[in-house]
Amino acid sequence: MAAPDPARDDPFFAELRRKHPDVDIVLLPPVDTTPPVEPPATIGQATATQRHTTAVLAALWTRVGRTPTASVGLWWQQANPHLHRYVANGAVSGLKENETEPLVNEIARALLDLGWRPQPSPADQPSLMARVGTIDLKVTGNATSVSVEAVSDALHLTPDTLSRLAANS
Repeated sequence: MAAPDPARDDPFFAELRRKHPDVDIVLLPPVDTTPPVEPPATIGQATATQRHTTAVLAALWTRVGRTPTASVGLWWQQANPHLHRYVANGAVSGLKENETEPLVNEIARALLDLGWRPQPSPADQPSLMARVGTIDLKVTGNATSVSVEAVSDALHLTPDTLSRLAANS
Protein backbone atom coordinates (compact mmCIF):
# COMPACT_ATOMS: atom_id res chain seq x y z
CA MET A 1 0.00 0.00 0.00
CA ALA A 2 1.41 3.40 -0.98
CA ALA A 3 1.72 6.20 1.53
CA PRO A 4 -0.94 8.91 1.25
CA ASP A 5 0.09 11.80 -0.98
CA PRO A 6 -0.51 15.10 0.84
CA ALA A 7 0.15 16.96 -2.44
CA ARG A 8 -3.07 15.54 -3.89
CA ASP A 9 -5.19 17.83 -1.67
CA ASP A 10 -3.08 20.96 -2.16
CA PRO A 11 -4.14 22.99 -5.25
CA PHE A 12 -0.59 24.08 -6.12
CA PHE A 13 1.01 20.65 -5.78
CA ALA A 14 -1.95 18.87 -7.39
CA GLU A 15 -1.59 21.06 -10.50
CA LEU A 16 2.17 20.54 -10.53
CA ARG A 17 1.66 16.77 -10.28
CA ARG A 18 -0.80 16.85 -13.24
CA LYS A 19 1.68 18.77 -15.43
CA HIS A 20 4.73 16.79 -14.29
CA PRO A 21 3.68 13.30 -13.16
CA ASP A 22 7.28 12.05 -13.40
CA VAL A 23 8.53 14.51 -10.78
CA ASP A 24 8.59 13.54 -7.13
CA ILE A 25 8.25 16.43 -4.70
CA VAL A 26 9.91 16.13 -1.35
CA LEU A 27 8.92 18.58 1.34
CA LEU A 28 11.74 19.01 3.81
CA PRO A 29 11.02 19.88 7.41
CA PRO A 30 11.67 23.49 8.38
CA VAL A 31 15.22 24.32 9.42
CA ASP A 32 15.71 24.50 13.16
CA THR A 33 16.86 28.08 13.73
CA THR A 34 17.42 27.79 17.45
CA PRO A 35 20.95 28.76 18.44
CA PRO A 36 23.40 25.87 18.81
CA VAL A 37 24.05 24.50 22.29
CA GLU A 38 27.73 25.50 22.27
CA PRO A 39 28.50 29.15 23.09
CA PRO A 40 29.13 31.54 20.21
CA ALA A 41 32.69 31.83 18.94
CA THR A 42 34.64 34.86 20.06
CA ILE A 43 35.96 37.44 17.62
CA GLY A 44 39.42 35.95 18.23
CA GLN A 45 38.30 32.42 17.38
CA ALA A 46 36.52 33.61 14.23
CA THR A 47 39.52 35.69 13.15
CA ALA A 48 41.85 32.73 13.76
CA THR A 49 39.60 30.47 11.64
CA GLN A 50 39.53 33.07 8.87
CA ARG A 51 43.33 33.50 8.91
CA HIS A 52 43.97 29.75 9.06
CA THR A 53 41.66 29.00 6.11
CA THR A 54 43.25 31.79 4.05
CA ALA A 55 46.77 30.65 5.02
CA VAL A 56 46.05 27.05 3.95
CA LEU A 57 44.96 28.28 0.54
CA ALA A 58 47.94 30.63 0.16
CA ALA A 59 50.42 27.92 1.23
CA LEU A 60 49.02 25.51 -1.34
CA TRP A 61 49.35 28.03 -4.17
CA THR A 62 52.89 28.84 -3.05
CA ARG A 63 53.76 25.14 -2.94
CA VAL A 64 52.77 24.71 -6.60
CA GLY A 65 54.48 27.95 -7.60
CA ARG A 66 51.37 29.78 -8.77
CA THR A 67 49.74 33.07 -7.84
CA PRO A 68 45.94 33.20 -8.08
CA THR A 69 44.62 35.66 -10.65
CA ALA A 70 41.43 35.98 -8.57
CA SER A 71 40.67 35.33 -4.91
CA VAL A 72 37.83 35.90 -2.51
CA GLY A 73 37.06 35.19 1.15
CA LEU A 74 33.68 35.34 2.87
CA TRP A 75 31.61 34.01 5.75
CA TRP A 76 29.00 31.62 4.35
CA GLN A 77 25.76 31.33 6.32
CA GLN A 78 24.42 27.81 6.76
CA ALA A 79 20.77 26.75 6.80
CA ASN A 80 20.78 27.58 10.51
CA PRO A 81 21.39 31.37 10.53
CA HIS A 82 23.66 31.07 13.58
CA LEU A 83 26.21 28.82 11.83
CA HIS A 84 28.81 30.14 9.38
CA ARG A 85 31.81 28.69 7.56
CA TYR A 86 34.70 30.72 6.26
CA VAL A 87 35.28 30.14 2.54
CA ALA A 88 38.49 31.20 0.79
CA ASN A 89 38.72 30.69 -2.95
CA GLY A 90 41.61 31.32 -5.31
CA ALA A 91 41.75 30.65 -9.03
CA VAL A 92 44.38 30.65 -11.73
CA SER A 93 42.84 31.56 -15.07
CA GLY A 94 44.06 32.13 -18.60
CA LEU A 95 45.45 28.60 -18.88
CA LYS A 96 45.62 26.66 -22.10
CA GLU A 97 43.26 23.69 -22.31
CA ASN A 98 46.07 21.16 -21.87
CA GLU A 99 47.41 22.95 -18.74
CA THR A 100 44.48 22.49 -16.35
CA GLU A 101 44.71 18.74 -15.71
CA PRO A 102 48.49 18.82 -15.04
CA LEU A 103 47.96 21.71 -12.58
CA VAL A 104 45.23 19.76 -10.75
CA ASN A 105 47.62 16.78 -10.60
CA GLU A 106 50.41 19.03 -9.31
CA ILE A 107 48.09 20.32 -6.57
CA ALA A 108 47.19 16.70 -5.70
CA ARG A 109 50.90 15.85 -5.33
CA ALA A 110 51.43 18.93 -3.16
CA LEU A 111 48.52 17.87 -0.94
CA LEU A 112 49.99 14.37 -0.60
CA ASP A 113 53.38 15.87 0.33
CA LEU A 114 51.65 17.98 3.00
CA GLY A 115 49.93 14.93 4.51
CA TRP A 116 46.47 15.51 3.03
CA ARG A 117 44.59 12.66 1.38
CA PRO A 118 43.11 14.03 -1.86
CA GLN A 119 40.34 12.01 -3.45
CA PRO A 120 39.19 12.35 -7.06
CA SER A 121 35.80 13.94 -7.43
CA PRO A 122 33.16 12.13 -9.49
CA ALA A 123 32.91 15.12 -11.83
CA ASP A 124 33.49 15.17 -15.58
CA GLN A 125 36.22 17.76 -15.20
CA PRO A 126 39.57 17.29 -13.46
CA SER A 127 38.80 17.82 -9.78
CA LEU A 128 39.55 16.50 -6.32
CA MET A 129 38.54 16.91 -2.71
CA ALA A 130 40.53 16.67 0.51
CA ARG A 131 40.05 17.25 4.23
CA VAL A 132 42.61 17.88 6.93
CA GLY A 133 41.78 19.04 10.44
CA THR A 134 39.02 21.61 10.19
CA ILE A 135 39.44 22.46 6.49
CA ASP A 136 37.72 20.95 3.45
CA LEU A 137 39.47 21.61 0.16
CA LYS A 138 37.96 21.35 -3.31
CA VAL A 139 40.06 21.71 -6.46
CA THR A 140 38.25 22.12 -9.79
CA GLY A 141 39.75 22.50 -13.24
CA ASN A 142 37.82 23.57 -16.29
CA ALA A 143 38.81 24.57 -19.81
CA THR A 144 41.05 27.53 -18.94
CA SER A 145 41.24 27.78 -15.15
CA VAL A 146 41.83 25.91 -11.91
CA SER A 147 39.98 26.93 -8.75
CA VAL A 148 40.86 25.92 -5.20
CA GLU A 149 38.30 26.43 -2.43
CA ALA A 150 39.08 26.03 1.27
CA VAL A 151 36.11 25.81 3.66
CA SER A 152 36.33 25.84 7.47
CA ASP A 153 34.17 23.90 9.89
CA ALA A 154 31.02 25.72 10.99
CA LEU A 155 31.22 28.26 13.80
CA HIS A 156 28.37 29.68 15.86
CA LEU A 157 28.64 33.42 15.17
CA THR A 158 26.49 36.22 16.53
CA PRO A 159 25.41 39.18 14.36
CA ASP A 160 27.73 41.41 16.44
CA THR A 161 30.71 39.14 15.76
CA LEU A 162 29.89 39.09 12.04
CA SER A 163 29.68 42.88 11.88
CA ARG A 164 33.00 43.20 13.74
CA LEU A 165 34.61 40.72 11.33
CA ALA A 166 33.29 42.75 8.38
CA ALA A 167 34.62 45.97 9.92
CA ASN A 168 38.07 44.39 10.41
CA SER A 169 38.25 43.19 6.79
